[in-house]
Amino acid sequence: LETKYASNPNNIEVIDLLSETYYELDKLDLAKTLIDKSISLDPEHNGEKYYILAQLITETNPKLSFQYFQKGITIYINELNSNPTKDPNEIKSNIASGYASIIDLHMHSLCDEVNAESICEESVKEGMKYDSQSVELLLQLSNLRIVRGRDDEAKQALEMIDQYIDKIDVNDNEYPSRDMMVNISKNYAELNLFDKAIKYMDIAMKMDDEDIEGWYYLSYYH
Repeated sequence: LETKYASNPNNIEVIDLLSETYYELDKLDLAKTLIDKSISLDPEHNGEKYYILAQLITETNPKLSFQYFQKGITIYINELNSNPTKDPNEIKSNIASGYASIIDLHMHSLCDEVNAESICEESVKEGMKYDSQSVELLLQLSNLRIVRGRDDEAKQALEMIDQYIDKIDVNDNEYPSRDMMVNISKNYAELNLFDKAIKYMDIAMKMDDEDIEGWYYLSYYH
């Protein structure tokens, strides 16, 4: 990719692929530089670059991060309505993921904003229109309900995740990310559902058995 970029530095596809690669490799400054360039050359395509940029600046400028998540969602919605060649379910999943990120942002970095709660609730509502089985969105919904003390609704959201996870073939390696597994486990523990908490922490530890904190949580749940 770096060779392709060197020979054709204005190729949007190459720029976006290389920036995502840098992001995955934790070369964040290089990723941001290329994303900024991609946006300057082609601001109305590839919502993922806006999602990544939003994550890169969350700690330093959460309000701008919010705007970037919104922009990414808008691009995906436009793509859903205008590009029949792409898998609509994948696009819908990406839209739901964007709304989940907005909820997370307003539960943490922007939690002191006056309208934070209403934005979270509206994001749940909008995200569910596109993918009601999104693990990311359901996880954030459970977070919201736990914080509000609405435990029964939090359990319902987690049960929907549980039903989805149980359908996954262990050998297919299609589980959500390890971080999500850990957070699902923690939410079950918050609700005193320790059998489920153990189930998901066990899966997380199989993904990375060198996580000391994970072993602590697992022993605590037992």
